[in-house]
Amino acid sequence: MTKYSKLFSILTICLLTLVGFTFYQAQAESVRPKVELVTEEGQAEELDLLYFLGNVHGYDSYRNNYNTTFEYRNGEMHYFDDLSILQKVDFNFTPRMNRYTEDYRSFMRGKSRQTDHYTETDEYLLYTGMHSDVNWRQFNDNSLTISLLDKETNEETAQEVHLTGGSYQSVIAAYLDYPSLTLVTQALDEDSTNNWLIYSYDLENPQDEIAPVINSKHTLGSPTIQLSDSQSKTGRYLSFRTLEPGETDEYDYVLNHTTSGYYVYDTVTEELKEVPSFEEGETVVLTEAETILVGNDLEDDIVWSEWNFEDDSLTEQGTASMVTPTIGRVQVHYYDYTFNQGLQLINGRIYAFEEDYVEDMSRPLFQVIDLDSFDTVFSGYIGVETNLDTSQAELVVYEYSLDYLLN
Repeated sequence: MTKYSKLFSILTICLLTLVGFTFYQAQAESVRPKVELVTEEGQAEELDLLYFLGNVHGYDSYRNNYNTTFEYRNGEMHYFDDLSILQKVDFNFTPRMNRYTEDYRSFMRGKSRQTDHYTETDEYLLYTGMHSDVNWRQFNDNSLTISLLDKETNEETAQEVHLTGGSYQSVIAAYLDYPSLTLVTQALDEDSTNNWLIYSYDLENPQDEIAPVINSKHTLGSPTIQLSDSQSKTGRYLSFRTLEPGETDEYDYVLNHTTSGYYVYDTVTEELKEVPSFEEGETVVLTEAETILVGNDLEDDIVWSEWNFEDDSLTEQGTASMVTPTIGRVQVHYYDYTFNQGLQLINGRIYAFEEDYVEDMSRPLFQVIDLDSFDTVFSGYIGVETNLDTSQAELVVYEYSLDYLLN
């Protein structure tokens, strides 16, 4: 066989492979369901800072199996199958990590990929991770790495500090008001029980070792405490809630908890106070910047008041009608150390999320409320377009966040 015939054979094989792959892609796209944002009220642009990952799997009318991962960002749907091979290799199933890897690749080297370890402002990107987060052999080292990236100069500064007050430390959140840094960690205390610890740190005056300002278990006297989930981590106030065990099964496993109280911590004065409760309905607490909103949850409506931390006064602001009696007020994921996972206060808007079901199919619901009027400026859901037999489809949103810097 001549060298030309060998070359021709190789080219033929490559061509057939390319044609086969193209045919496979076309067939896969014909089976792949299309995911869409359906607007029921208001403007879809109100959800532009929404950022989530989801998955649709099931069967079409011809019993073809399909499984599609999609990403919603910048107001548009993007499909994992459409990414290049290199993009897929670098893809992280935590939306914010994808942006950090793309925009700050050098800064991300040697750091964990947990969103709890990152805090971002217009000027800085902060990383706070334990040594054990990148090297499991140092599981009880209790040494914290603090890395701060100046976005304008692209200059990174790093510090190391030892945390006292507990063992097996894990950073849950870091709140930044440069140069002040407030750390919230979970750790085992002297009784080998899980505990919340709050630390205060000055980035311009490094220390080798710091002790907790607040030991929540000792201060609040509750065995079960949750921290309010926050997307921005730049506000002055942090909110907690205490839980009491409810029903237990035959093995004494606690099946549910009831809320016994809400508390707010002031990162400036380092003071912790209990939030006023209501005679009727449940309590909801949201914080942003210098604002503390306390809601009287009456299911279909939430009556919102602003709480003055200094004099404990409540000033009613308005009433918001909710699209369902539970939207934003149920657990979004399995991490039970936080609450308000589906209810966020960002840039003068309340964002509510709920995993709804219609005819046994998941239908993620969203609602956006304007704080000036307490009107709903958007409500809608994520659905599967009707080009397929969707009765066999299962739609799941498994990573949900709000990119607050987009506003």
